Amino acid sequence: MPRTPDSMPRFAPAETLLERVAQHDAGAFEEVVERYRGLIIHLGRRSVPSLAELEDAVQEILLLVWRSAARFDPALGTEATFIATIARRHFIDRHRRRRRQRGVVQLTPAMEGFLSQHTRPESDDDFTAAQILRNATPQERDVFQLLFVADLSYSDAALSLNLPVGTVKSIAHRGLKRLRSEARPLAA
Repeated sequence: MPRTPDSMPRFAPAETLLERVAQHDAGAFEEVVERYRGLIIHLGRRSVPSLAELEDAVQEILLLVWRSAARFDPALGTEATFIATIARRHFIDRHRRRRRQRGVVQLTPAMEGFLSQHTRPESDDDFTAAQILRNATPQERDVFQLLFVADLSYSDAALSLNLPVGTVKSIAHRGLKRLRSEARPLAA
């Protein structure tokens, strides 16, 4: 006799990993870390300027996953999607915070050298590359920081800023040209 859907045994659906995390199951959380840490790193590696900052961001995201696991609804999506959404939002928030703090310019020796080779002050007063950058537009400053401070490639900077590579190159070129014109060029 064939079984009908009503005569089939019913089993309770297995709990998802995040549902177990929501119940403060430390073992389930360790499994989440093991399973999804790579995904979080992959999502953030192009938008976070340093490895140390990426590690901090991963830890913060995992803490957010722990705290928000109870909001996970398997009917709305997969665990990976839920965690990726948390990570993506966190990386966007970090990027926005960095942009708000852009008045603080931290220069690498390479950037200081690059700018000092291409520009020179009108007087011999204490003049630094940071002073040159104060005259840069916010978009130029973002591009310069990603290219010269974070030492990203044009393509990685473009991904981080959500701009085409050609646009990042143009912003960098125009910005350096304008900054050179504002400072006296080096004598040959």
